[in-house]
Amino acid sequence: MSIFSSLISALVRWQEQRAEQVLLRTMSDRGLADIGLTRGDVESVLNGSYEDPRDAIFAARAEARARRDVKVDQMPQRLAA
Repeated sequence: MSIFSSLISALVRWQEQRAEQVLLRTMSDRGLADIGLTRGDVESVLNGSYEDPRDAIFAARAEARARRDVKVDQMPQRLAA
């Protein structure tokens, strides 16, 4: 990739990021809530450090399901049905 195309790509990425920043910072609290964010989440989303608290819930549920499935698989066949 040439230096010129790398420069153009970087400029396009910067413009897209800037548009996202403006959009998130100007959204109403209700609009942010619609996408699962709060006003306090905006800066961490923009700097890439945001961790969705729902991820931990989903992971815990998946782990519980996996443990439950293992227990069912270990039961004698007549009890598992």
